[in-house]
Amino acid sequence: MTADFNCDGCNTGGSGVRYHCSACDFDLHEQCATAPNRIATSIHPHHHLVLINRPGDSHVCHVCKGVTNGLCYTCEIGPACEFNVHAICIQVPALTSDKPLTLANNNNMINHNQPVSLC
Repeated sequence: MTADFNCDGCNTGGSGVRYHCSACDFDLHEQCATAPNRIATSIHPHHHLVLINRPGDSHVCHVCKGVTNGLCYTCEIGPACEFNVHAICIQVPALTSDKPLTLANNNNMINHNQPVSLC
């Protein structure tokens, strides 16, 4: 699908390609659906970042300056660093596939058990 949508992972808007469940109208940015649990990145080179789910939280994304309310990366050393970034803002290269993706419930971050497809 290519219409505008709200990502149910990071709770930010999106448009274009996304993972979508037509049974329950669940949408994810491609980057949110395929985000690794831990990454090293040049935008925060001194520490690794870990993927967490912060629903209703009020931390600020260091890239877009928006509130991180859902899936986001945070510095692995915790409050001493306070670096946060949306999973979509990090722009992790995603693996694409024409096959449907069943989302793994890694660390209970995404609660969705239906197959979704890249559209």
